[in-house]
Amino acid sequence: MSKGGEPCDVVSKSLIPQLCIVVKLTINLIWLIIRSSNSGEGVRYVPSL
Repeated sequence: MSKGGEPCDVVSKSLIPQLCIVVKLTINLIWLIIRSSNSGEGVRYVPSL
């Protein structure tokens, strides 16, 4: 998708290639949590930073 800015590029070059999948899944999970929180249901569970 993006050029060079992918965390997968750094992870796959320095560590185990399988970590690339873990990183992508983690980012996807974080985005799902953020999006569900922004919908209004989960706002109560988001701590003020």
